[in-house]
Amino acid sequence: MRKARFKKQLTIAIPLEHFELIKQATDEQEISIAEWVRDAMAQALLNHPERHQEL
Repeated sequence: MRKARFKKQLTIAIPLEHFELIKQATDEQEISIAEWVRDAMAQALLNHPERHQEL
């Protein structure tokens, strides 16, 4: 049986302009929007090491 890699779902609302830019980037990179968002969040956490020490 396959084990779940991701445990939590998150629903957010973003400006249409941001969505269009992200969609364009993910189409060019041939990745999912979810993967792009996970990568962006990981990068943001790296910029705030005091906030991700608990992870």
